Amino acid sequence: FKVLYDINYNHEVRANFIHIKNNLDYKEQYTSNAFFVEENSTLKQENLGAQISWDANWDSKFSTNFSALFSDYKINSTDYNKDSDQFQTQFNNVLETEIKLSSKYEFSDVLHFYNGIVFNEIGIRNTTTVNAPTFSKTEKNVLLKSALFTEIGFNKNNTYARFGIRANYFHKFNKYLIEPRINIKQKINSEVSIKL
Repeated sequence: FKVLYDINYNHEVRANFIHIKNNLDYKEQYTSNAFFVEENSTLKQENLGAQISWDANWDSKFSTNFSALFSDYKINSTDYNKDSDQFQTQFNNVLETEIKLSSKYEFSDVLHFYNGIVFNEIGIRNTTTVNAPTFSKTEKNVLLKSALFTEIGFNKNNTYARFGIRANYFHKFNKYLIEPRINIKQKINSEVSIKL
């Protein structure tokens, strides 16, 4: 669901929320050595996501956006093989959080200046267990990334262009990554556009 709240004419708060849950059962039947065999596997998926953002127009030229998001994805599966009497379970969890602050300054109707900062953290956990032979393994990793970006945007008639640079810092590896940002769109007619 989505919630929209106007604080006043120049400020707006939006909230989004999603929850998806699936429970699947898979039954397999076959004949092995003249015996009828039935095996059952399960798969459970759940996804939870939420985002809140605040848009503020400080004057006719300068505006800002603050947003925070949360996403939690889980999958849990079981599989049983009667022939080998092997039972296996797998669990996977991906958790993501992000905070972003961006600004836009309008030099004119066609030329805009964008800046922002983003903090993003992704955590994953994988667990696998098997009963025969006995095996169990859990892996957990977390990646924290900070980023700064600045861009110039041009929009006139049928031409849209945005050029900039983004600096990323990966905390776990103590590593910087600089990437150029180029986005160009030319509208040929009402049906066709070319985008780079």
